[in-house]
Amino acid sequence: MLLEHVTAKHFEPYLDQIFELHYNPQEAPLTLTLTKVKSWGPEDRQPRQAFTLTFQSTITAYLPQATYHYQHPDPAIGALELFTVPIGPNQAGMEYEVIFT
Repeated sequence: MLLEHVTAKHFEPYLDQIFELHYNPQEAPLTLTLTKVKSWGPEDRQPRQAFTLTFQSTITAYLPQATYHYQHPDPAIGALELFTVPIGPNQAGMEYEVIFT
């Protein structure tokens, strides 16, 4: 999937599903749940309307902002390289955000 062509609608079917974030080849991937897909800004913006993805981990330790390899078992979405920013901890663990403009 080419990132320049994805929209919020591509991710909506994956809400509440697990993604693996691979951050170190010697470590097991971090399991994240996609908890929110939010569109923002003008709908007629080209080539797409901006949107954010919010992911939740179950641990409070966090990874620094960087581009990480994400993997989902559905081949329609498959593997993605996403710039990810930690939002902060909450009662469930750590939240992360990915922004598409």
